[in-house]
Amino acid sequence: HVGMLMPEEYRAAHALAVERYLATGVKTILGIEREVEAMRRDGSRFPIELVVSEVRVGARRFFSGIIRDISERKRAGGMLRESEQRFRNMADSSPVMICADDALGNPEFLNTKALEFFGLTRDEVGRRRLADFMDPACAEDGGAVLLKAVQERRPVQAELRMRRSDGQYRWLLNSGSPRFTPSGEFAGFIFSCTDITERKQTEELTLEIAKGVSAETGERFFHALVEHLARMLGADVALIGRIVGPDAARISTMAAVIDSVSTDNFVYDLECTPCDVAIRNGECSYTSGIQTLFPKDVYLVALNLQGYVGVALRDSQGRTLGLMSVLFRRPI
Repeated sequence: HVGMLMPEEYRAAHALAVERYLATGVKTILGIEREVEAMRRDGSRFPIELVVSEVRVGARRFFSGIIRDISERKRAGGMLRESEQRFRNMADSSPVMICADDALGNPEFLNTKALEFFGLTRDEVGRRRLADFMDPACAEDGGAVLLKAVQERRPVQAELRMRRSDGQYRWLLNSGSPRFTPSGEFAGFIFSCTDITERKQTEELTLEIAKGVSAETGERFFHALVEHLARMLGADVALIGRIVGPDAARISTMAAVIDSVSTDNFVYDLECTPCDVAIRNGECSYTSGIQTLFPKDVYLVALNLQGYVGVALRDSQGRTLGLMSVLFRRPI
């Protein structure tokens, strides 16, 4: 009797289902694979798959049960769920975005960082393709890179512009690997994504400056450099200067631009200026309020400057030779 294998609280319901079938012919448990609990002789319980079937021998009716112990499968499933939860916890604490999609590009998992970037909730994952967030200008090339990685079954790195939740496109370095099923079918990608927008902007700025000054030599090189710095950064003042004086306490400009106009070179004292901080620390920046921080710097007051960025210039042996700085009348 199959009911003998069941814990006490399930036996009555099982017997009632059999009686109802005998009375009405309506099958509620017959021929249906169910996961239920069974009980061993010692009273311990374990999960089983149970299929109850009817067997007719002449006028007599019998019921047989096929039982499969699924303890190991349940245990493996529990371990898999624990492993998945550990992965999710680790991914959500990662400082970079982690994304996994299926073979059609539908997201299967986005960690907290990625959800925040794309402006999605966990319930929305799977309803939008990651390709929908890609800049159309790089979609074709990006798709070709990913397709090649699948064909060659190798990891891939791709720099792609993706749309952030605020509508702004950002450069992301996508490092990932294609996933495959045990039978070898493509199952999707798993990626880590790092925002490299600032790096790309720096590269583009450097390239533009290099293009602008590449044809210049000698003194004209420095003038071309500060002109391009001021224009590319939107700075009101830009200068390059060298340290002079027996006590290295002054800066003599080699090129300077004020309001997009090259000016005559001049000499100024380093003491009580943001340039002094840049020389001593190697670099410094102030987003606003430099007149308040350096009230004795007459140039800051005269030109009504607010923001400052300065970098010390050193030779190959690390000796400080001078500095390059840009200044703004607005906060930066």
